[in-house]
Amino acid sequence: MKLRTANIIFIVLGLAIGALGIKGNLHDSSRANDAAKNYIEVDANNVDSANDGKLVTAKGELRAGSTFYDADFNISIEGVRVERIVEMYQWIEDCDSDGDCNYDHEWRSELVSSSAGHSNPDDMRYRGIQYTADNVTLGARLLQKDLLEKLTINKDYSIAEDAIFENGFTLQEGYITNASNISSPKVGDLRIKYRYAPNEAVTVMAQQAGTSFVPFKVGDNEIYDIVRGEKQGSEMVSEIAHGKSGFRYFMIIAGVILVVFGIVGKAKK
Repeated sequence: MKLRTANIIFIVLGLAIGALGIKGNLHDSSRANDAAKNYIEVDANNVDSANDGKLVTAKGELRAGSTFYDADFNISIEGVRVERIVEMYQWIEDCDSDGDCNYDHEWRSELVSSSAGHSNPDDMRYRGIQYTADNVTLGARLLQKDLLEKLTINKDYSIAEDAIFENGFTLQEGYITNASNISSPKVGDLRIKYRYAPNEAVTVMAQQAGTSFVPFKVGDNEIYDIVRGEKQGSEMVSEIAHGKSGFRYFMIIAGVILVVFGIVGKAKK
């Protein structure tokens, strides 16, 4: 049985993807073991200096010390993280290996280069924004921005129906837009929306450093985690061990399928 170059590529790619999935699961299992051996639970509202340098878990409500404000559109949002998403309607070129190209329109958040016979604007009037609030606290403890940025931005912000904007922008279908009709946009039209992570209950597992947190390191492992909801320390250990295992098992299965396909699917005898 002779394998073609394409088959070898499938096999190598499958092995690489599967190996990454296995390695990730083993790493998370090792981190979870270290967490289970070292953590103590503490009160977020009371800081005991005797716990400095120790791995702790603390839970409670987040409180942001600043509010996101977008002066371009007079939008204020309460939350620990906010994202302004700006998309432009543009020509998209899709060419196959033979050089045959199709052209269509899509909303894209990045500028797309103009293609033969189809011109896109060379600038976007507004761009996306990523915001993390200042002075975010969990009880009596200050959370650093690198820890907060582990929280995904998970909610759409609803803009008031009676909001008024300048410079020709209106609210249509939940978007701020300069399109005359967002259901039938023109190349160069913009649409803007916001997503955010609200002030909410979370649990942190990390090393106590005064009134803040830093990564807890054991060998090559680092524990510096934040999850939504108020959880016990044992639940945090489980989150570390299994939080990403579903995706990693998918990687392993996908790797196996690619390897099998590479060996059997297109093999020559």
